[in-house]
Order: sequence, then structure tokens, then C-alpha cells
Amino acid sequence: MMEEHGIVIAVEGTHAWVETSLKSSCSHCTTTSCGTGALATHFSKRSTSIRVENSQNANPGDAVIIGLDESSVLQASALVYMLPLITLFLGAYLGFLGGDSAASAELLSITGGVIGLIAGLFMVAKTGRNTKHNHRMQAIMLKREHEQVVDFKPL
Repeated sequence: MMEEHGIVIAVEGTHAWVETSLKSSCSHCTTTSCGTGALATHFSKRSTSIRVENSQNANPGDAVIIGLDESSVLQASALVYMLPLITLFLGAYLGFLGGDSAASAELLSITGGVIGLIAGLFMVAKTGRNTKHNHRMQAIMLKREHEQVVDFKPL
């Protein structure tokens, strides 16, 4: 289970909005001579809000820990990266088989590859919409930490 610390910023019925800070992988590096790491420390103060089920009865301002199953992250990554790539190559191969000369096979291969890529991206988008209701693919509130954030300002 991947865990992340966050702060509850709002409660809507049985769900809570949790704000977490986005971290760059450069923020964990100890190298001091890297320009990318220096820029990451100045521009990495971004945050995002995630809607989770409020299973711990947290209130706005509470510090919580949310979690996400690693296997769902791996499945989503494989879907987003591999499916368009597979459909691109499949479309290019089918286009190549349809050509009767080298020039037409090349043009059909390029066209088939572009069509395959677009079809793969549409399949990813459709699958992504269907996973919104899959509870295994959503973050959950694991526990509420005991301290409340003092400088919390509600929306």
C-alpha cells in the first residue's frame, strides 16, 4: 500500500477532500550540484486535492494518511503506456500488410499506426471513465493522525 500524508480541507457527506503536496523525485536526492534539483526545490510547492471516503470521521483541518494499492498503480500505468503502443504497432503492421507495393505499404503503415494510436488513446480514456467506480482503483483514508493542523484555512 502506498501511503501519503494529507490534510482534510472539506467534508461532503460520507466523503472528504484531502489535500496532499506533490513531490518531485528530485526533492529526495542528496546531490547539491544538480541544477534540476535546485529548481525542483523552488517549484515543488504544489498540491492536489483527492476525494476519498471519510471512513475515519475526519473533520476539516485533520491530518490524515491516505493509501492506494500498488497493484492498481501498476495496472493503470501499464494501461496508459502499453495499450496505445500496442495498438500503434498493430495498426502499422496491418497497414503494411494491406499495401501491394513498397510505397503504398509505407503510406498504409503510417496511416494504420496513427489510427491505431488514436484508437488506443480512446480505449484508455473509456477504460479510465469505467474505473472511477472501481473501489480498488481509488485512494482510501487509512487513519487519522492525532494532531490537527493549526494554520488550516478552510476554502
